[in-house]
Amino acid sequence: PYVHHCNIHSSKTGIMVRYGGNGKYEFNDISGCSIACDVICDGVFPQFTSNHVYNSLIGFNVHAGASAALVSNNVHNHAKNAINAFTTGNVIIKLNRIHNNKGSGIHIYTSSFSRESKGNFSIERNEIHDNAHNGVIVECNTTVLVKMNHFYSNHMQAIYVDKSYKNADITLAQNNKAKTRKR
Repeated sequence: PYVHHCNIHSSKTGIMVRYGGNGKYEFNDISGCSIACDVICDGVFPQFTSNHVYNSLIGFNVHAGASAALVSNNVHNHAKNAINAFTTGNVIIKLNRIHNNKGSGIHIYTSSFSRESKGNFSIERNEIHDNAHNGVIVECNTTVLVKMNHFYSNHMQAIYVDKSYKNADITLAQNNKAKTRKR
C-alpha cells in the first residue's frame, strides 16, 4: 500500500502494518494514538518517510521479527519512547528528528519471544535531543551501528548500552561528543 498525506488522529493505532505491509507511508500527520505506527509481522519491510508523528503514547513500535525503514520523520512529544524496537528485525533509523519525548528517543530491547535472536539496527544521521531519558538505549544482544548522530540535552545519556548483554555488537562512530556510558 501507499499511504500519503493523511491526517490520522486519536485512534488506538494510527498505522498498523501486518502481513503484506511492504508499502510506503509518507507525509502523514499522526498524533493522539496509543501507538502511532505499529509494525507487527516478520517478513515485512515498510518505509516510513517524512511523517510528522507526535503526541501519542509511543511513536513507532517495531515488533520482534519485523523490519522497517524510518527515514526523515519528525518524532516528538510522546508519553513514552519515540521508537521501540525488538531485537530480531532489521531496522534503519536515519535522518530523523527525535525529540522531547517523556521516555527515551530510541529503545532497542529483547522481547520475551526473542531472547536469543539478533537483529541489525542502523541509527544514522539523526538529531536526538531533549528526551526525558536516554537518546538511544540498547538492552539486548543485537548488532547496532550508531553513526553520525547529533545528540544534545537528553536527560540521562546520549547513548546507553547495558553491558550485561555481553554478545551485543555495538559500533559507535562519528557521533558528537555527548555523554555515553555502559552500565
